[in-house]
Amino acid sequence: MCFVQALVGTVIVIECRDDVAVRGRLEHCDDDMHCTLVDAVRVTPSGAKTKLERVFVRARSIRYVHFAPSIDPVELIESKRLERFHGARHYARTAAF
Repeated sequence: MCFVQALVGTVIVIECRDDVAVRGRLEHCDDDMHCTLVDAVRVTPSGAKTKLERVFVRARSIRYVHFAPSIDPVELIESKRLERFHGARHYARTAAF
């Protein structure tokens, strides 16, 4: 889950369980893995393409998430982990108990 959230801002392809593929720039991914893509293209199994300005994909319908081979998963996961770690430390310092 952390990896998909780290892909925010990159172009990905989401393959859905109904064999529809959606390619676009990942704008948001929540903790349940519901994804929002912008500047997307939806491709049906018959090959019909539909351009969409913004599309929401429910986690339940996602089969696979494809990303560019140039992306290093280990590096992205580590950067996301450190981002959350530093955010938690900052919150703990500023919280008034």
